[in-house]
Amino acid sequence: MKLQKFFLPFAICLVLAQSCKDKEQAPVIGSTTQAYSVTDLNKAIVQHNCVAFATGFRNVLNDTNLSYDANLFYKRFTYAALFFDDHSGYVCIENLNGLTISDPMKTNREGQSQLNEKDADSLKITPKLLDIVNYSGGGFYKYSSINPTTNDKENYFTYVSPILGLSAYTKSGFYENKASNLYSQNEINELVVKNGVTSMAKAFGKLKSDFALDSAKYIKTLRSFLQNIRFFDNQSGYYYILDMNGINIVQPPDPSVQGTNRYDLKDSRGTYLVRGLIDVAKNGGGFYSYYYINYQTNKEQMKKAYIAPIPGTNFFLGAGVYLN
Repeated sequence: MKLQKFFLPFAICLVLAQSCKDKEQAPVIGSTTQAYSVTDLNKAIVQHNCVAFATGFRNVLNDTNLSYDANLFYKRFTYAALFFDDHSGYVCIENLNGLTISDPMKTNREGQSQLNEKDADSLKITPKLLDIVNYSGGGFYKYSSINPTTNDKENYFTYVSPILGLSAYTKSGFYENKASNLYSQNEINELVVKNGVTSMAKAFGKLKSDFALDSAKYIKTLRSFLQNIRFFDNQSGYYYILDMNGINIVQPPDPSVQGTNRYDLKDSRGTYLVRGLIDVAKNGGGFYSYYYINYQTNKEQMKKAYIAPIPGTNFFLGAGVYLN
């Protein structure tokens, strides 16, 4: 899918360069020794979730065999898919007329036009976001906003990504964080994966309970949502799902293994990797490292994955970073 090819190591090279302050250029990660800020990290997480969610929504809601009400699906998914350690991260859905469809934190905005919403400098926000969606394929926009926590005027970064074929887009943002913490490329990639897995696992659990899906439709929905999501600059990132017995439910790069029992799968070092994943999932989730084939190079590499159980199911969701 064309939208996904824009991801760089942690998914933020999609932003097109522009000299004015309206559109904020995201940093390009190239060196494993380079240190990156909290703002860089938050940009990576926000962009990743916006683009991944937009890709999943496009697949599921354009599939006439699944037949979901789009607005209801958006709300069920985004209300549950919170991220960041303090759960302050969330994704909104707006249509191309500037109307809010889903806003997990401000539900009173739903059904309301945001075309006249202004920033702290009295400049309209939504027309700028629509320009990015319509003409740049997605990107960041930085503006001034009053932070309700501090009551200070601060920089706010918003990322938008089109949901192709549905006349809508995902939107998420955060206030600039000036903490002195620094991160390596690998640390950023790992935290992007962690936030993506934890948010989507909660959303998939909500879909199962709220829509009362039958098992076949639920699995088809999971496969449809995840099948085209790829990330990192070499497209090596993807999401997979197994159950607690080792049955592979979703494996986008190799659908031929879906439905097969992988419980006894070993890596080249003799590690029962699926058993290890199951143990982590049963203990509430976390990171787990093993060797696995990189589908982009067809070579085995060390992979550090983050695993989270999907609430209300016997499934767990995972994604990982191949380490050099």
